[in-house]
Amino acid sequence: MNNEKLLLTAAQAAELLGVKRGFMYRNRHGRHTKTIPFLMVGGAVRYRSEDLKTYVTENLQTTPNPAPPSLKQMVEKSKGGRPTKKESLQKKGLLP
Repeated sequence: MNNEKLLLTAAQAAELLGVKRGFMYRNRHGRHTKTIPFLMVGGAVRYRSEDLKTYVTENLQTTPNPAPPSLKQMVEKSKGGRPTKKESLQKKGLLP
């Protein structure tokens, strides 16, 4: 048998996944749509290493989430609606 542990504690599984233990708890209690299978061994929660690998593989994202628009882009998009004070005065001919 290889050096890999067959069953891991929630803390070990969290460390392996790079998440906090709270994530493992919330995942286990159905607060995530994609739950990680776990076992109860004598009242203790254990995770199989192959289930963790499967979870990572199935949740691998190949395209990053798009970056949120910059403030400048949001301002440019919102051109419309009520004119600014400067635009109102220019329209009345009070400003060049």
